[in-house]
Amino acid sequence: MTEPTSRAWNPTLRDRLLWIWSFWRPHWPFVFLLLFLTLVSSAVAIAYPLVFRHVLDRIAQGVGADSLDSIVKGTVPPEELRRIIGILLLIALGRFVAKLYPASRAWVNLKLDMGIREKVFGSVLGKDHRFFSNFRTGDLVTRLMDDITEYPKLAWFCCSGIFRALESGSKLVFCIAAMVVLDPKLAVLAALPLPLMLALIYRIRMRLREAILAQQQSISRTNDMLESTFSGIRIVKAFAAEAGPSRHLDEILTDRVEVQYRVRRLFAMVDVLDTVASRVGQLVVLAVGGTMVVQGQLSLGTLYAFYIYLDMLVEPMVDLPNLLVTSRQAFVCMDREEELLRFPVTVKHFATTDAATNVMSAMTSTGPTSPTHGSPEHSTPPPTDADQVREPITQVTLENVTFSYGNGRRQLDGVDLTLGSGETVAIVGEVGSGKSTLLSLLAGFLEPDHGTLRINGRSFAPAEFGQYRSQLGYVPQQPLLFSETIAENVAMGRPSPNDTESEKHWTDELLRMVRMEDELARMPEGSATMLGQKGTRISGGQRQRLSIARALYSRPRLLLLDDCTASLDAENEDRLWSGLRELVPGAIVVLVSHRLATVRRADRIVVMEEGRVVDEGRHEDLARSSAIYQRFLQRETEREQVAGASRG
Repeated sequence: MTEPTSRAWNPTLRDRLLWIWSFWRPHWPFVFLLLFLTLVSSAVAIAYPLVFRHVLDRIAQGVGADSLDSIVKGTVPPEELRRIIGILLLIALGRFVAKLYPASRAWVNLKLDMGIREKVFGSVLGKDHRFFSNFRTGDLVTRLMDDITEYPKLAWFCCSGIFRALESGSKLVFCIAAMVVLDPKLAVLAALPLPLMLALIYRIRMRLREAILAQQQSISRTNDMLESTFSGIRIVKAFAAEAGPSRHLDEILTDRVEVQYRVRRLFAMVDVLDTVASRVGQLVVLAVGGTMVVQGQLSLGTLYAFYIYLDMLVEPMVDLPNLLVTSRQAFVCMDREEELLRFPVTVKHFATTDAATNVMSAMTSTGPTSPTHGSPEHSTPPPTDADQVREPITQVTLENVTFSYGNGRRQLDGVDLTLGSGETVAIVGEVGSGKSTLLSLLAGFLEPDHGTLRINGRSFAPAEFGQYRSQLGYVPQQPLLFSETIAENVAMGRPSPNDTESEKHWTDELLRMVRMEDELARMPEGSATMLGQKGTRISGGQRQRLSIARALYSRPRLLLLDDCTASLDAENEDRLWSGLRELVPGAIVVLVSHRLATVRRADRIVVMEEGRVVDEGRHEDLARSSAIYQRFLQRETEREQVAGASRG
């Protein structure tokens, strides 16, 4: 089976603008407010030099002193008073807009940051195992954090970058127009350095994309290395291998410094060109314009206005080339996000932006969904409450199911299996026989390459599987908890399944059922105790019991347990099974286990070998008739005897 890759993304400028608009759309009133403030800010800025040109020319003509004397004596004419008040109001308006406009842009930046991250995060949560084999954890963290947030990356560019460019563009047009009106000859002389500067900046821009892509990849490698090192810190400490990760980090950071310095050098070249071009223009205006003032060809106020306009052009002349530069950086980040969004979902019934559902491994969630991109190829909307099928799961059937991870070996090969309501089925077999893969397929993590999955007799299209998700419970072999409180790890934001009980009461009841009440009593904050990353601060057995409580929270009709009782003692396991049958009496329970006491509890045992179901029946029957099951019993009996002897 061919490994999937991200669908081709060769965007035009129109595609990129539509991409940005899809995140603008929820905030369109603020977008239009920013557009209005852009025009107001530009108009007020353009008016300043004209106002002071008028004042300077009046002073030069000897009128200003009389006006000041009139103000002191209180005999200022009404017309002059209105003019002064108008100038003061204009200055006040300019200062107000100058403060309001950047603050408004910053607010929209934050909203876009939130929208983009929620969209990409929701899409990532909807991917299957092939996606997470293609992208490292550190790389995903970089794309969801640094690529979106950091200046001048995606969220900043989508608002501040674009609106600063609009503001600069309008100022540039208005300033040049005003300069042409004031004196066309001087305007042409002042603009002479611009074409050369723009040509050089364009050439630099062409080199930026490769440098920026290398920079983001180096950041991803750094984050991935740090994440993997800290996740495996116990192994590093156990083997006294601290020197290895230190050398590796030094190599990565050395490469990262070189790459980032190359990017900074290109940005610095753009800044130097901007500054040189603008200052050359100002020197031309001072030299030529000053001569014209002396010769009486130009008024002092006009020269001052010209100089101010040129000074005002410095910022647009920096911002507009920077738009070309930062657009390369933002578009690289956009492409990296699109690569995640466009990665194909082979398990289409998990193509959902429902974060809690996927994080909890197919357990129920009714949390909020993130905004969609507007294209059906990116994600499939999660089912609404109205779409949830109310019919309880009473039968699950696999017909000739085959599955491979794409390595040329079939993990499941022609599996036929029927699971009925109220039945407990144990799956046993050698390591690599396909037990956990079968559970992952039943949980909806994987989709069969061939064969049919039926629920209550219905064959399911992939997109329909999510309708039954609220009836699934899953406990993985390695318990995974989150950096939240104990209660939040159990409830995961889901409402209580019982109308008469609060979420806290139901959570506490489940914690009692899995024998956590004694441990909680010794914790000062009880079930409100915060856990560390991946459930640190509690033991492996406690983590496993919390995972079981989480799976039972929604009263599942199909409960999947992947060797999750291995860390429980006999007393806790007995209490778990008795409580489980009281809690979900009609549920289908499918368990994978090597523990003989657990396997014997099953109503039916399924024996697997090399991805196939080779035997099934009750423990007593298989112990007499199945050679493979007999070998399993002998091996596990010897293992338990050795384990018991070592404890003794």
